[in-house]
Amino acid sequence: MTWKSLILAWAAIALTHGTADETLTADSKEPTSITLRGRVVEIHGELKKSYRLELSSQVEPVYGFKTTEGRIYTLIKTRQSEALFMDQRLHQRELIIKGRQFPGSQVVEATFIQSVHQGRMHELYYYCDICSIKALTPEICSCCREPVRLVEEPAKSKNKNTN
Repeated sequence: MTWKSLILAWAAIALTHGTADETLTADSKEPTSITLRGRVVEIHGELKKSYRLELSSQVEPVYGFKTTEGRIYTLIKTRQSEALFMDQRLHQRELIIKGRQFPGSQVVEATFIQSVHQGRMHELYYYCDICSIKALTPEICSCCREPVRLVEEPAKSKNKNTN
């Protein structure tokens, strides 16, 4: 990630701070649990659209999560959230992400991802039909080296509540 990308990402964080009761203070030492509903967005595109920001053609994408209320959080790429960065199909879906928000920021580590389809929560995972293996990302199967497919199936009844 270039310095320009990093600065723009932090600018997005600064522009999207919430109300005082929802924003973490710098005094907080531990990340807090958070559940968000919305869509994956490319932060530079959101800044360009909302604020007519002129970007360098060499800026690398910085992905975030725009909630249904319009607040933007910067996503950290981890093994659990890697699919949000790799699979553009997930950018077209309304999602629920659960994870940790870091103190004094709008930075989120997504540890659990579901989609919302026709008002119902769906589990998301990648599956190899040959090896019957579930995966977190749309990469090739770690066993047979063949492509995996995205599976979106209704969640168990305990996860029906989307609020």
